Amino acid sequence: MNRSGLKIIAAALIALPAALRAEFVSIPTILDVHGLNMGKISCDSGSIDYGSITGSAHNEACWLAQQGFATMDSSYSDYYFDWALRDLCGPACAQITAFTWGSHIKDSRESVDALKEAIIQTGESARSKGAPFIIIAHSWGTVLTAQALAELEDEDRDGGFTVDKLVTMGSPLSTVLYDAARAGLISNQGFLPEPRRARSIEKWVNYYASRDLISGKIPFATENVRIDADDSDYKDMEGQVRIMAAAYIPYAMEDVKNFSYATEVRNWHMAYFSQTSTYLNSVQRYLNIDAVSTYAADYFRP
Repeated sequence: MNRSGLKIIAAALIALPAALRAEFVSIPTILDVHGLNMGKISCDSGSIDYGSITGSAHNEACWLAQQGFATMDSSYSDYYFDWALRDLCGPACAQITAFTWGSHIKDSRESVDALKEAIIQTGESARSKGAPFIIIAHSWGTVLTAQALAELEDEDRDGGFTVDKLVTMGSPLSTVLYDAARAGLISNQGFLPEPRRARSIEKWVNYYASRDLISGKIPFATENVRIDADDSDYKDMEGQVRIMAAAYIPYAMEDVKNFSYATEVRNWHMAYFSQTSTYLNSVQRYLNIDAVSTYAADYFRP
């Protein structure tokens, strides 16, 4: 996803920065952590070793990797997440820093080590300014963040900061994907058998979607928010399009394809910070996947 593709999300949120500035006593210090380069990982390429996982769990993990990870186009940038958050928050997020890493699961160990230092530096800076410290992470970045915070606790190096709010989006921490990766490629990288909540985290809000099959609830988060909880209109539109396609109504067959593309796992995995809009000619309505206008303002509030 390139930067021009992310600009679409800004228009609906023009009023956001002023509202945030009025609410903040101090502008928060934000550290954002992006996910994998999805083009670098697939079930078939050997990027994840599923050898220790068999049966339905193996099949599910492979399918998720293929659907969610192997379909990212070549325009991927390590700054996709940072650009999106900056566009959403605007000047209210002047103190935002991107943590970038190798974007391949094989880089996880060295990335956690570097992230620990970034957390200490950014967290201590926030404390010195009296500013709230927020970490916002997406996808595999949530795994790196949870691991880094847990290790800082174990090393007793978490005394100089408090994470006032940890925001996770599209996190695989509680899914078969984490289990598959930990049992395979990162098995010798010291990752926790069971992820946990570090003591430095004051509040943890996890955003997930039932249609983002890479994500799930995190049992030790303060709050789990399902962004596609109200889906009655969505289901109704899908039903209408499929019925019309079965009746060979003009445009309906093409709309079925458009509907499927708009609602694939990849788009839902990005729906926390980007919008998808497709016009369906057969029903003369827009299909809008728009969680950002509902939830984005909350990401940046302590």
